Amino acid sequence: MSLLEMASNSGLLSTICTMYFSQTDGSRLPTRR
Repeated sequence: MSLLEMASNSGLLSTICTMYFSQTDGSRLPTRR
């Protein structure tokens, strides 16, 4: 099993992407929570 498959199965891919974007452009992107 590859990391991508595991992440996709557990839904971590979206979380990782969100965290990555939050760290890079967290101050630029508006918070939708």
